[in-house]
Amino acid sequence: MQLLSRSLLTVSICALLGMPFVTHAQTIAELQAQVTALLARLSALQAELAGTTTPPPTTTTTTTTGSTYLPSGSVLTGGLSLTRDIGRDSSGADVTQLQQFLARDVTIYPSGQATGFFGPLTEAAVQRFQIACGLLSTGDYNTTGYGRVGPRTRAALLNGCGSAPSTGIVGGLINVTPTTGSAPFTTQISATVNTTNACDYGSYLLDFGDGSAPISLVVPAGRCSALQQVIAHTYTTPGAYTISLRVGTHKATTNVAVTGGTSPSGSTGGTSTGYSACIVNGGVLTGTSPRKCSIGGITYTEVITSATGDYVSANITSGSVPFDVTFTTRVNSNNSCTGGEYTLDFGDGQRASVPYPISCASQTSTVTHRYATVGTYNARLYSVPSANVSAATPVASTVITAGTSSSVDPQLTITPAYQGVFSRVRATFTLANACTAFTLNWGDNSTPASRAQGSGCSGTTDQQTLTHDYPSSASSANYTISLTYGPTGSQSSRNATVTIVGSY
Repeated sequence: MQLLSRSLLTVSICALLGMPFVTHAQTIAELQAQVTALLARLSALQAELAGTTTPPPTTTTTTTTGSTYLPSGSVLTGGLSLTRDIGRDSSGADVTQLQQFLARDVTIYPSGQATGFFGPLTEAAVQRFQIACGLLSTGDYNTTGYGRVGPRTRAALLNGCGSAPSTGIVGGLINVTPTTGSAPFTTQISATVNTTNACDYGSYLLDFGDGSAPISLVVPAGRCSALQQVIAHTYTTPGAYTISLRVGTHKATTNVAVTGGTSPSGSTGGTSTGYSACIVNGGVLTGTSPRKCSIGGITYTEVITSATGDYVSANITSGSVPFDVTFTTRVNSNNSCTGGEYTLDFGDGQRASVPYPISCASQTSTVTHRYATVGTYNARLYSVPSANVSAATPVASTVITAGTSSSVDPQLTITPAYQGVFSRVRATFTLANACTAFTLNWGDNSTPASRAQGSGCSGTTDQQTLTHDYPSSASSANYTISLTYGPTGSQSSRNATVTIVGSY
């Protein structure tokens, strides 16, 4: 290492001395300043690469850390704002800021070197931070970003580990059209997740705000691009609803107003908070409709709200084996105050317990299951423990189709205003292999992009990235992009809606 540093120094000084001296060019003092800065830089690099704890010489271009360290874990509370991703061979003032920040905890960055250069010691410190923060601890720099300061690590450095989402990176938005109407009212929700193009696994929850089944939007690890899905939802009851897309403690919301129509007859549902608390704490029940609960000299009356029911939904209902399905369940819709257990039967011989606490309220939860064998499975939700399923009737169900590679979900992703051009759109999708036939219709009567079915291809997936320019207009326009794929006779399809804003 010393030989390498000396060689670099020799080459650099020779390069400086070999520069021609021209009238009004650099002065001797300026050259000496450059040599001094170069010496300081080489010293910093040598300290970083060699793993020494001796700080570089103090110059006008080098910042050294102090000797006072905060208690272990202090850096996990956040406070560092970075405007770019940082990794191997990065250099600059923000790298120095990162090193100084991590050096506040000696267990994270024991050497404490603030050289302004991202070398092996800094990479190891970032790995320790990622492990301590619960971000990741496996893989390597190139596959999972282990040791690299990407969007998710930057978010934790700024907001702290406690606010970092445990199931994926923050980065999502929703667009709802229309937002007002008369019941029954149907709206289209365009949800775009992983807008930061992270390569980590992410799980987002889209909640319609009316007690119906929310939908889980899962971004698989290694996707490294945004995922857009368009979901239609119908509101049957008048009211003000908040649609939310959330991950961890972060969420994006849009309000919807539904007027007219009538409430369904015989509605039963949630109870007031006071009544629920009274039940949980052993209050005395009286009455039938509405029920009353008395405790401590105070009587609470049950409040009936909008109708809900037990349900089970799946974020995807078909795919190529092996593939994972995230189920969302709501149990205890009759607001029992005794607590209990439901069972989710995946239809392939495996089951999962879905317990609910003593809370006098319904409970929503998710569970992920992997289907490994080709077939059609009826996933059923039972309101009894697993041992009693054989004699029970399911309260909800959904069908999952597990096929061969030809039925792989392409995950059609639409990126509007691509490359800064308001009328340009990029479509990205992944097919089973390079032989899979497809037709992508842009929805504006232009010639579709297509490929015929081939043969002799391996099972390696084939990612397609296509761009299209829509007609320029002074007003906004909506287009439905449709993708059909697979051999003739067994084709599948995916659709997405894009809004092209007027010229600006």
